[in-house]
Amino acid sequence: MKILAVTGATSKTGKTALIRRLIPLLPGWAVCKVTTCLHHPGGICPRGQEDTCGICNSLDAPYLIIEDPAVIQQPATDTGLYAEAGAVRVIWVESRPESLAEVLPLVLERLKDYPGIIFEGNHVLQHIDADFSVMMAGDGRRFKKSAEAVRDRISCIVYNWDFDAAVEAVLERFAPADYTERTERTEHYEADEGHAAPERHSVDEGHAVPERLTASAVILSGGRGTRMGQKDKSLLSLAGETFLQRKIRLLAPIFSEIIISVSAARPSHLVEQVPSDPAAGDTPIRIVKDGAAGIGPLMGIAAALEAAANELIFVSSVDAPFTSLQLARYLVDGIGTADAHVPIWNGYPEPLFAVYRRSCLAAIQGSIAAEQRRIISFYDAVTVRYAPEEVAVGLDAAGRSFININTWEDYERWS
Repeated sequence: MKILAVTGATSKTGKTALIRRLIPLLPGWAVCKVTTCLHHPGGICPRGQEDTCGICNSLDAPYLIIEDPAVIQQPATDTGLYAEAGAVRVIWVESRPESLAEVLPLVLERLKDYPGIIFEGNHVLQHIDADFSVMMAGDGRRFKKSAEAVRDRISCIVYNWDFDAAVEAVLERFAPADYTERTERTEHYEADEGHAAPERHSVDEGHAVPERLTASAVILSGGRGTRMGQKDKSLLSLAGETFLQRKIRLLAPIFSEIIISVSAARPSHLVEQVPSDPAAGDTPIRIVKDGAAGIGPLMGIAAALEAAANELIFVSSVDAPFTSLQLARYLVDGIGTADAHVPIWNGYPEPLFAVYRRSCLAAIQGSIAAEQRRIISFYDAVTVRYAPEEVAVGLDAAGRSFININTWEDYERWS
């Protein structure tokens, strides 16, 4: 049995995202998440977080070993994400620091018949000799105490959310015998905004060809640009191409169709020029006009859901020119049975970089009829899965996907 430890220099460095990527590459391995509970009187978070999760102060035993599927498979939790990624077995350990030496051997005994175990947690390395260990260090500006305590036991420290380097280091140590053959057959990496993003592929006469998502990409382009003097932001330029051309170029290779959602009063030049955009290749592009002008993004989303050829749509705005394809894929792949899959950033949902199912349409229409124009106004009427901020950080470290160009000052800064 092999042991891999995945640790983090601090929070939000991408541990969960890395483990999710490793699970299908290490077939048959189990995963154990270890949460060290540091009790603090008065309910104050011992890790200094503003919003405590309550776990540390709710643990009323030396340790707990949790395998209940109702707990493990909860959507949008770390353990739930590991289960969704295909882990054959997932265990969650909550433990006081002084009890780790007792509980970790019990976990090893339970998982002894598996070829390997991925442990998540810094304190693990104080009690277990791992065959290999990776520390995700983000930008490397600080290391929390638990990271410093095990730093000399780390095999590999990875900076700047370089997931490809982390995966390569792990697979050099643990790769299955058929890994090279499987990756040549099924995986390819394509640059996205300067970062390597995983692409899924199928086989066509011995050659890897991109496998498109069964989803439509919707580019909301109906804004009036009031803070930019009524400027049509789809025609703003960045690195020699318009914002709209940029979105099409990025999204067309991985989605089965592109929908440009425009206002009912949109100028005709857009309708005339977009369908022949060479950046799309053979991906169909359609212009869909809102049913009524002046209502905002909700109307655009509703019109796109009505017109889309697919059950799922990925929505982003034309004035958000930076797009993490990796995060977009994650949202589509991870929606499960929910009606919507929405990432969290800076503690808030990002409804204009999200995936919606056609089942949202009636609720959206109800909000429009009730003159509720906030994009999240219909969320209470549907099932929403939220992608944890840690996942968003792991897949888009700087949150560039959520940057909107609303003013000329924004444009000067980001162009």
